[in-house]
Amino acid sequence: MLHDIKRYLLFVLYICGLLMFSSPGFSCFSGLVSIPTADTVPMGQYSIEYQSDEQLSGYGNGNHIVNMQFGLNDRIETGIDLDISRDVNAGARPAFNIKYAVDFDKRKQTRLAIGICSVSPFFSSVPYMVWSSRSKHLCMHGGVIDTGSRGVFLAGIDHNLSGSLTIMADYTAGRENYSSVGLNYRLDDQFSVMAGVLIPNSHGDSALTVHFVIGGNFRKMEGMN
Repeated sequence: MLHDIKRYLLFVLYICGLLMFSSPGFSCFSGLVSIPTADTVPMGQYSIEYQSDEQLSGYGNGNHIVNMQFGLNDRIETGIDLDISRDVNAGARPAFNIKYAVDFDKRKQTRLAIGICSVSPFFSSVPYMVWSSRSKHLCMHGGVIDTGSRGVFLAGIDHNLSGSLTIMADYTAGRENYSSVGLNYRLDDQFSVMAGVLIPNSHGDSALTVHFVIGGNFRKMEGMN
């Protein structure tokens, strides 16, 4: 019974995602807590997550976003996300993103990706280029991102402590941007939870971000009906 309910919810979320591809989009990209990486969602796979960002001081309304990513092939992922924050009075604000990655070795341990996110009439588009190099348990990232007024440097690192737990940290240059530390815990092949603290480079409140993630093969979901 529980298995049937879970499959039904997955199918509903998938159909909603397909219907929203006709709208402009907000954007989640695969990456660390606050920076993109050259990783992509595998071909035929999807990732849907609920993201909640709340200031540690308790002030402000916080951000609440539904992120959806789809792997079109081994190099391209695309997604559409909905900003459903409490301060949004005119309904959810959608935005679109896309990423293209190139591998520099057959084992896909070194990649370069270019992408753009927050493509929407509600937000300023954010183009970026990022490089990722992965060893057995450690991955390093670096690149540039256009935050609206100028291009700035970004860097990050993640370390897989076990098959289920990964810790990470990242930094985006600029007084208006953030550094972050966080972790991701994989519950099973479909569910994971990521949590982190966003730390402003200059003045301002730190924020707690939590992501509840569900993923799987969307081609299998097409056959559920």
